[in-house]
Amino acid sequence: MAKFTINEESVSRARTQLKHNYSPSRKSGLPAWVPVIFGLPFLIAGTYFFLAGLGIIEVDPDLFLAPPWVISIIGFAFMVAGVGLMASGINQLKKQKTEKRERRGEPQTPWERDFPEGSSGLREKRGQEVFQNLFFSLIFFGILAPFNWWAFFSGDSNILLVIFIGLFDLIAAAVVYQFFYRMKQYFKFGNSYLEFKRFPFFLGDIVSVNIKGLPRNLQTKELELFLYFIEEVEETFENEEGETTKKVAYQLYEDKRSLPASDLNENGKLSIDWELPKENSWETDLSEVLVRYWELYVKAEIPGVNYEARFHLPVYSKNL
Repeated sequence: MAKFTINEESVSRARTQLKHNYSPSRKSGLPAWVPVIFGLPFLIAGTYFFLAGLGIIEVDPDLFLAPPWVISIIGFAFMVAGVGLMASGINQLKKQKTEKRERRGEPQTPWERDFPEGSSGLREKRGQEVFQNLFFSLIFFGILAPFNWWAFFSGDSNILLVIFIGLFDLIAAAVVYQFFYRMKQYFKFGNSYLEFKRFPFFLGDIVSVNIKGLPRNLQTKELELFLYFIEEVEETFENEEGETTKKVAYQLYEDKRSLPASDLNENGKLSIDWELPKENSWETDLSEVLVRYWELYVKAEIPGVNYEARFHLPVYSKNL
């Protein structure tokens, strides 16, 4: 059992803008039907080009400046994008219907609304992240395919085009590396599970949880744990075209601790009691487009592939 009380030496309350925001927001700000409608032309056009490139649909070869295999790759990328957009919209529509049914019953508490998974705990979605990486990789490569053909195989290229496309190919290589790294993490560690000892947690009280599926003590020397509070805001920026509004995430609280691997049991389980600050305004809200949330981040350096896991915590004010 690891017990962490608030220690100002390990705590940072500086308002820090985040470069990477692992937002748990369930709302995009757009109606759920928009991605369904927007994805339909991608699916139709992609299917046409994919079948035309395979020769299943007869078309005049002079209509396309690229070889059939390039046309098929472009079509496949558009198909994947269309299916993904439509699936996202349909999934959001289903969630909205479920929420409407729940509203007809007993009034929901904020934590029931924010954590529909239930009060027992949260499981990582590492496999889903691998699939998402694959999804975006296919789209990215499909878009790059005609430009690579133009730069390297068409015979109608120049050095500037080769350099320009080459830079994008380096980005593609980084995308491939990220995909295989995430896939290796998934097959090595699977999905970790955060078990709530009680639900929810309150500011000024204790976060009491069990983490299951951690790397075993023989695989790492030290485990690093971080407790964050993060909020999203909209900020307006001026540029040459006028004003632009975008979503920005700020970290308002960080508590960093480390534990020796010997504190883990042989099954990779760790029990934690972690004291929360008494700031009543720092409560979780995952039901809006701009969210506010507490996050528990765990990582360990392991030969071959590092372990990391993120869990959002149901932390609320006692003054509700």
